[in-house]
Amino acid sequence: MVSTNDGGNNRPVWFVAGAFGRNDETERFISEGIWENNGNRAPYIDILPGDRMAIRALSRRKECLPFDNRGRSVSVMVIKATGEVTENDGSHLKIDWTPVDHPREWYIFTKSSTVWRVQPDGIRPDSWKHQALINFTFECEDQDIDKFLKAPYGRKRFGDIEEIELSDQDLSENGDGDKPYTIDGILNDGCFLEPDKLSEILNRLKTKKNLILQGSPGTGKTWLGKRLAYALIGERDPDRVRSFQFHPNMSYEDFVRGYRPSADGKLNLVDGPFIEMVDAAVAHP
Repeated sequence: MVSTNDGGNNRPVWFVAGAFGRNDETERFISEGIWENNGNRAPYIDILPGDRMAIRALSRRKECLPFDNRGRSVSVMVIKATGEVTENDGSHLKIDWTPVDHPREWYIFTKSSTVWRVQPDGIRPDSWKHQALINFTFECEDQDIDKFLKAPYGRKRFGDIEEIELSDQDLSENGDGDKPYTIDGILNDGCFLEPDKLSEILNRLKTKKNLILQGSPGTGKTWLGKRLAYALIGERDPDRVRSFQFHPNMSYEDFVRGYRPSADGKLNLVDGPFIEMVDAAVAHP
């Protein structure tokens, strides 16, 4: 790496998975002072020495929660270790880990991606949530659960009828990033198709599980495909949507899993995009 963290307060903080499928690698990561993406040593070039990192575990729960969840499942994140990146030489990521003796639970605001970049004090409407998560993880501050429950997503999912109606008004007026992504979102992004046509397309995608968009290059097929995927899952989350291009040279090993030569002359078993997305789904059912 040619760049290092100069200690600026605006550097991102990284939340990473410790378990992949049924294999929990947290103890090994801590003992070896490393982090790997499901056994692969592919680095993340945006991660710099000096950056803070945390290993987290995700689950969903309906019971034993510190607030009234209205019987709905709640996303729960447990911080298992925190650390500082000491080296990213282009093939290895080394971390000075500190295990968390008494793991604490963080609620509602989570993400299932293997690597979650959390940016402090940004310009996004939900930047306060990022900063709150960082303070919870590294400064041992308590989560202000009431504040999250009063935010648009929290009110809409866990509020009573009056709160839900209010949250819908707030979402339309403030354009908060927590607003569920729907056909209206596709139209607001600049789609020229009629709402009824978009509804028909989305319903076909839900029932048939696949869709063919036909047209000349540059007419917006990929653009629309991604937004239909966002509408299908109900949120604009690029970490839950993967764009992939098949071509005549594509093989099973490329798409699912196969051996690849490494810099040290050995063969490493490398997961393809299909396994990566499966692991992401397993980690956040």
